[in-house]
This record gives sequence, structure tokens and C-alpha cells, in this order.
Amino acid sequence: MKTVIATILITTMTITGVMATEKKKSPVKRYNQMIKMNPRNSTAFFQRATYYLQQGRYHKAAWDYSIVLELDSTKTMAHLNRAIAHYNIKCYDKVEQDLDIYLETHPADVDALFYKGAVKARTGEYQEALALFDQVIELDGNYIKAYLERGEANFQLENYDASHADWSVAQESGNSFAAKLIRYNLTAIDN
Repeated sequence: MKTVIATILITTMTITGVMATEKKKSPVKRYNQMIKMNPRNSTAFFQRATYYLQQGRYHKAAWDYSIVLELDSTKTMAHLNRAIAHYNIKCYDKVEQDLDIYLETHPADVDALFYKGAVKARTGEYQEALALFDQVIELDGNYIKAYLERGEANFQLENYDASHADWSVAQESGNSFAAKLIRYNLTAIDN
């Protein structure tokens, strides 16, 4: 009886130890193993790229999303995610290329429209940015980042009342940064 209990206990500890070891492994190692077993595994590349994107490792994410699209061009979400990675490393021309492809099949995707508008704003194309932020807000009135960015585009175009209105919506939603923008806007108007 003691032998059986000891065997069960040892087996349980071993299984628990293996499970704990599995949990500690980096997901990248798991994806790397999957890729090593099948170098054409677009899903493993996609998962690794998404992990990199979430970790702020944008160059690695963009690289892996490129591999995903070479292996399987039907994974259109890779275009959106690669665009976000490129946006964060300020490769705006590549962002627009990916977003244009993605928006062909997902014309009402608010994230894609938002990033396209943000690129337009970053490159000084404020009117185009405004039109895109308008679309985002029309599709999702709770997309606070769109109000912030539209407010900034309006501010750059010296449409101070419009920028104040957008930043006020963001502030009412609890965005503390919006209050700073409103104060800045009021200071700019006074000068």
C-alpha cells in the first residue's frame, strides 16, 4: 500500500513538475520548435509575430508577418498587424501599402482605418486624416484614439473649436491626456 501511494505521489510530482516547466517556457521557444518541425508553418510564424508585436519587438514582428504572407497570402490579418508594426517603427510607406491591401477585403475595419488616418496625419495630410477619422468615429463612436487624433489634425489645420470638441469627448470618456490637450489648445488660441 505504501509503495502504491509513493508511486502515485512521485508520478503526480513528476507530472506537476513537467507542467510547471512547460508553463515557464517562453512562447517563442514553442513557436521556434513548431517552425523547426515544419518551416512552412505559417500559423507558427503568425503566432510568433503576434507575440513579438505585443512585446513591442516591432522589427521582428514585421519580419515574421512578411514570412507569413510569403507562405500564405490568404492570411490578410498579417497585413494589418505588419502595418501596425511598421507604424511603430515609422515606416509609413509600408504601413499604407499593407493597409490598402487589407482594406480591400475589410473596408470597415476601424483599426485599419485609424492607422491609415494616423499615417496621413504623421505625413502632414491632415484633410485625408480627418476623413479617415470621421469614418472610424462613424463606425465606432467609442474609438477614443480617433477623437484624440482627429482633434490633433484639426488643431494642425487651426480648426481650434473642432479640436477642442474632439478632445472634450475624449476627456469625458476618462482620458486624462485629453485634458492636457484642451489646456494646450486654449493656450494656443490665446496666443
